[in-house]
Amino acid sequence: MNDYQERTIKSLKDTIKLYESVKVESDALYSKNYDAVPYELKPDELARHIMFYKAMLTVFEYYAEKVNGADCIMLGKYVGVSMSVFGPDLRFSLYLEDGETESKLYDLIFGSHSGINEFFQDHFPDLFSIILGSTNYSHAFNSYDLNDAFGFFKHFGYETYERKNMCWNQEAFDKQIERAKRIIDWFIKLSQDTNLMADIDKVLSTYFEVVFKYNKED
Repeated sequence: MNDYQERTIKSLKDTIKLYESVKVESDALYSKNYDAVPYELKPDELARHIMFYKAMLTVFEYYAEKVNGADCIMLGKYVGVSMSVFGPDLRFSLYLEDGETESKLYDLIFGSHSGINEFFQDHFPDLFSIILGSTNYSHAFNSYDLNDAFGFFKHFGYETYERKNMCWNQEAFDKQIERAKRIIDWFIKLSQDTNLMADIDKVLSTYFEVVFKYNKED
């Protein structure tokens, strides 16, 4: 486990402890004068937040265990997929991991590191998914569209894509936890398919070769 993963796990555990401490006080006051407890601090609402952060902790610990100290899951030479926590968001993101290529794209074309990563997050999943026989338009049996996988984490812990309603009970959280684990396992399995990764590298190497051919330093 790397430093970031250790810090993130500690922060999630501290957040859970904080909510649990507040819930003890909320329970005590609610039993005496429930009108004095605002909605966001009511025991049931705090219980849902505790389940939510415990679900994030469970999934993030599972991811950290699976990558075994690595910063990300590598899909070949160029592309990395990593999990992070930012406030109440469990993020699962794809980006250009190859430093040499990323630097050349920055210097010659983008002038923005975040722009490069946004470009790859927006476009690479579509290209990759077609190779796997799955798209947003038609799904091959037993395969994922990468956009579906990444999109799931954008509303992790919520009943709706709009993140309007947090899951109501442990059963609902457990279903999301299990799906998150399956997605992580699927990415690990992809990364270990040496023939597929070699072909992905070949496609991207050719693409970058053409990009840099027409975008040279003056």
